[in-house]
Amino acid sequence: MLAQNPGFVEDIAGTKWPQVLGALCNENEGSSRDDNDNEWIDDDGWKTSPISITVPIAKRMETHTVGSLYHRNIASIVRDKITNSPDMQNFHFDPFEVLWQPDPAVPPTRVYSELYNSDAFLKAHRELQDSPPPPLTVPGPVAAKLWPLYMFFGNESKYRRAKPSLNLCHHVAYFEKPSDDFKDFVTSKFQGRLPPKSFMAYCKMEMFHAQWEVILDDELLDAIKNGIVLMCQDGIERRFYIRIFTYSADYPEKVLIATIRNLGDCPCPRCLVTKDKLDQLGTEADVRTRTDEARRDDEGRHELVQEALSKIQHDGVALSGKVVDDLLKPQSLHPVMSAFSKRLKFVKFDIFSALVVDLLHEFELGVWKALFIHLLRILEASQKHAVLVHELDRRYRLVPAFGKTIRRFTLNVSEMKRKAARDYEDLLQCAIPVFDGLIPNQKHNQAVISILSVCARWHALAKLRMQTDVTLQLLEDTTAQLGAEFRAFVGTVCTEIQTRELPAETAARERRERNRLEKEAKAALKGKTGLSHVPSSEEPKSATTDDHTLAQPHLQGPSTSPVGETSYGKTRASRPQKAAKVKGSKAKLVKLNIRTPKFHFLGDYVSMIRTFGTSDSSSTEMVRFFLASWLS
Repeated sequence: MLAQNPGFVEDIAGTKWPQVLGALCNENEGSSRDDNDNEWIDDDGWKTSPISITVPIAKRMETHTVGSLYHRNIASIVRDKITNSPDMQNFHFDPFEVLWQPDPAVPPTRVYSELYNSDAFLKAHRELQDSPPPPLTVPGPVAAKLWPLYMFFGNESKYRRAKPSLNLCHHVAYFEKPSDDFKDFVTSKFQGRLPPKSFMAYCKMEMFHAQWEVILDDELLDAIKNGIVLMCQDGIERRFYIRIFTYSADYPEKVLIATIRNLGDCPCPRCLVTKDKLDQLGTEADVRTRTDEARRDDEGRHELVQEALSKIQHDGVALSGKVVDDLLKPQSLHPVMSAFSKRLKFVKFDIFSALVVDLLHEFELGVWKALFIHLLRILEASQKHAVLVHELDRRYRLVPAFGKTIRRFTLNVSEMKRKAARDYEDLLQCAIPVFDGLIPNQKHNQAVISILSVCARWHALAKLRMQTDVTLQLLEDTTAQLGAEFRAFVGTVCTEIQTRELPAETAARERRERNRLEKEAKAALKGKTGLSHVPSSEEPKSATTDDHTLAQPHLQGPSTSPVGETSYGKTRASRPQKAAKVKGSKAKLVKLNIRTPKFHFLGDYVSMIRTFGTSDSSSTEMVRFFLASWLS
């Protein structure tokens, strides 16, 4: 009924839609950013700040503007929330434990649910009470951060935060990646060649933390240290302390936050497990590694990164050179000092412990999706002409809907078109009867049913919205079973059945190769009309097994290794006329890979739930609900 409101037509007609859409999509090169900045500045406290970073070029450091950050002041969001929000009647000022005791003769059982019931919140509360009291010392709200644009208040129930209609998700900032101007500047310095991936990874990470330094302003730091005195809506003046408890993100974003190398030798942002041990989920050695070798944002790490930065900035060594690698490669670190280390050092904030688990990306769109795809490969390999795959699609279509929990599977599930996380969740919940008896080999069929059963049980336990010590013990035991089941599946079924890429996977690989060659060709053409070559401290390397060649931050999705990469001196971009040609390729042999960070993350769920509350409290699924509602 919006179109019937008075003045709606005139308002739409007077809107400069090209500029608006260009600003939103960041694709309108003809529009001036300065013209749009005022709209952000005048809207609910939004500000724009230029972001500059210092990069090593030709053995010297150059400072260059890489973009702008649109952001709001976090302290002002807290003030507005406390003083003006109509939801304050549901705001929990003090944390508390929840205990369940059905039988007076039996000791009570601890219940884990909300963030304000968690050990982390209770610990922060005790520390405030034990600290030197400023005037009007009263415990206050805790802001739980979500990547990278939104903030939730942990003082509010997760059930209310999950309702988009209540608008409890607060916009904080809109991060940017390095601008096209900066990319052109860098390309010109490399005589039109694409710069080394380690160099661009450094620039992206440096820019990300430069933006966070703007957000972590002095006003916020003062509120963290001394609190904010506010008159509440009940007429009582209180002092509120801001605390960052959780930071939810997918793996590529965790890499940026933790300043580590993407898929490096130690790819976990929370511990120093090596890549060859990522598949040891649930073993005693894996449990010890998570505790004994946990990453810590301490002085030792700061000194290590600072030493590497000093050699780059003052001695002119290369970012990916041996000197830097000898210092940082053992822990898969980047020579970037985290904004959280710089700005929140005084409160001993450890960003690694705040990087919580995310069931949506790590299991539903991670481990389970990878297993489902491999099961499709097994069906393809078990009988010709995709007969078993068609039978799988038919069986899924026969599954009836179940209320609002499971929807009808109207499309062929094997095509995996328009599949969101909840769709893969539905696939898992219905998988056992669908796959049962589908594979001709009885031994392999039993192995498939067994691993599907453990996956369904683990997912159900991990997604409980209220946990107790008993259910967490069940989850811990099931996690060990899950790891053992996957290792047995890989060692038997995946070894005995030779599987190849699905047609969709082959087509996607060819598209990636085509895009890479086109990108190299464009860079080569720019180099012919650009500036003359400037000697650089970044000497390109051939694609090897070095850590930095695998450490490629990938903001848009899972990282992939370069295809057919050669040294820059002999790059295919030197022959742009052939750059866009990609030969049709056959499906490659593939196996189920469980040596991945997401598989390793499944072992952190029990400890994270004990510390911060149930997995739905920090899942990025909550933000997706908000975005879907906002866009509609």
